[in-house]
Amino acid sequence: KIYYPSTITPVKFNMNMNGTLFSWPQVSQKVNTEQYDIPLVKPTDIYGEPEEEKQTSEAEKTLEGEKAGEESKDSKDKKEEEKLELTFTELTSNPLTTYIPDSFTYRLTYNFNPDIVFQINYDETSLTSSQGFDWSKKKSDMYTIKAPLQITSSMNYAQNFLSMTNDFLYNPIWQGHPNTDGYTRAEDITNLKNADYNAESQTITNKNVISFKPFVYVPAFANSGISWNSTFKLLRKKYNGDANNPSWEYCGLDFTDADSVTENLLNLTIASSQQENKFSQSFVLSSTISPQLPKVSGTLHLTFPYVNFSLSTGVQQKSKEDSKWIKNPIDQTVQVSLLDSKLNFSQSLSYNLEDNCMESLKLSASYKTFSLSYVMLNTYAYNFDDVNHTGWISETTKSFIPYTLSLSYTFTPETYYKWFNRISIAPTLSTSVVADLVRPTSSYFLFTPGITFRINNFLNITFSATSRNSVLYRYFQTMLGHQGRIPGEENIFLDLFDSFRFDNEDLRKASGFKLKSLNLSITHELHDWD
Repeated sequence: KIYYPSTITPVKFNMNMNGTLFSWPQVSQKVNTEQYDIPLVKPTDIYGEPEEEKQTSEAEKTLEGEKAGEESKDSKDKKEEEKLELTFTELTSNPLTTYIPDSFTYRLTYNFNPDIVFQINYDETSLTSSQGFDWSKKKSDMYTIKAPLQITSSMNYAQNFLSMTNDFLYNPIWQGHPNTDGYTRAEDITNLKNADYNAESQTITNKNVISFKPFVYVPAFANSGISWNSTFKLLRKKYNGDANNPSWEYCGLDFTDADSVTENLLNLTIASSQQENKFSQSFVLSSTISPQLPKVSGTLHLTFPYVNFSLSTGVQQKSKEDSKWIKNPIDQTVQVSLLDSKLNFSQSLSYNLEDNCMESLKLSASYKTFSLSYVMLNTYAYNFDDVNHTGWISETTKSFIPYTLSLSYTFTPETYYKWFNRISIAPTLSTSVVADLVRPTSSYFLFTPGITFRINNFLNITFSATSRNSVLYRYFQTMLGHQGRIPGEENIFLDLFDSFRFDNEDLRKASGFKLKSLNLSITHELHDWD
């Protein structure tokens, strides 16, 4: 086996230009309140007595000292402390500035993002050794040019009482292979040209979003409203020729063509919230309008402290050819979060209303970096053929059965700092065990340790390795009464030791622990670039 350069990208250019062409209002209205110079009194329990009280106290103590004709030792020490006391300047309040939201806002923006890529491809079929590679013997040259231009206008009236967004996107794409010397078959060259002609396109797309929220000034029902989403392809360039006689057809807007009106969706939202959104309820009724396949769906969301619940279903037309309406599955999810989101539970299921059967069920729990999940699916079960030794044989009918059981853990200890916190070392470890409950011999184990070494503002070195054991079932097959399904060492600790037997290549190769990848990255920081 040899290495060879398969693809080289000598030119890759990308640029992004965006900005605002027009906006209203151009300057936000603001009102400055009067400035009140309010001295902030220093608390006595932190900074000692206020200045005026302290001066009075000193005068009284001086008078008493003159009358007594002497000062105590404690009084002298206190005076020395007062000499060392820090003095604080008077702090005054800043003028308050209030911005008044405008009842009508409008913005017209643009985004131009050209992208140019040129690639050189090489072929390995004629290579017999690494010395036989020739840079001049190219398989093909390919270029791709994209220059999308987007113009967006957005309007908002009365803080989302009525809002509209309108996008116009012109997306031209050019692709070609100016050099195909490496292809020897005419059929391959023809297929390559057809692929280039199909990739070329000229589209003008118009996307609109209109939202109306009549109760925006009623906090409990502010999110209720109606919205309409639509996407129209005003111009399409469609390839309808062949490699020898290329030709294109330009298609305009057709309200009866689903390829021209790609989105036509109407949403009705009934929502309420209480106690600063700690409790909230919403029901969204969505309807897909012609020329797309008619579809009506409903989604219910309920939010409580620590608990989120959702339920959705709907009906839709089966296909363009079949006008029969079918029922969509019932999808339901529950999420419970406790202990400041450290402990989480979730459950999701899908029930097929057409066949009256469960499609899927997933249960999961996580605590910090430890997670456990269990999945059941409506799928085909497998039976292992111990007699004819043909392996796993699929059943002919589906059934709702346990599918996978997975366990994962991520270890992220503290970062260790040295040399005045300028050097840091951060080890990491992630492991996961996936038990295939349909075909247990497909169970596997992943082990990925890593370490990051960092010199502040100078150098980052990250190293990680991934090891995979795809014969996890081998260590438990005797316990389950299925000896011999996976041959090899059945003691997991001896098998792990055999993976380090560099003195015995056969034992090392027979071990189930396989090193899949080594990853090393070194980044040198040079101020503004790496």
